[in-house]
Amino acid sequence: MGRTRGIAGTDADLPRRNPLQKMVEPFEGPIDLTLPEPVTLADFAASASEIGGRRIERVVVDDEKWVADADTVTVH
Repeated sequence: MGRTRGIAGTDADLPRRNPLQKMVEPFEGPIDLTLPEPVTLADFAASASEIGGRRIERVVVDDEKWVADADTVTVH
């Protein structure tokens, strides 16, 4: 049996509330999720470098070079 809660009954008698449910009023209308500046692939590379602890850079190559390099890569 659960712990007693006053005279009324046990904890099991109390209504359960989702702990993840926020106590806020619903919002109706548009929400702007845009940033002041766009995030670039260079920004992602800089973040990955910081998180991974090694240098990661964005390198732009033309299509022919990319295809040629892809043919020489072995995937294990």
